[in-house]
Amino acid sequence: MPSKTDLRTKGANMKKLEYPKDCKRIVKVALKYGKINDKEAQYIWKTYSNDFAAGWLILPDSDADLWEIIKEYLR
Repeated sequence: MPSKTDLRTKGANMKKLEYPKDCKRIVKVALKYGKINDKEAQYIWKTYSNDFAAGWLILPDSDADLWEIIKEYLR
């Protein structure tokens, strides 16, 4: 899992958001529990998707399910 510092560094290096709507939702869900930005959200989901050898996985319908995934990548 990437550290919070890794997320900020690698997220900041991403030029543009590829899935802005999904990234906004990831941020919205994460804001309930902490704070991340769009680029960090993209980095988290790209990393999660890559763990399953996918380019970009569809977000789960439930915010609670999404948070369970996100929080693993914020450690």
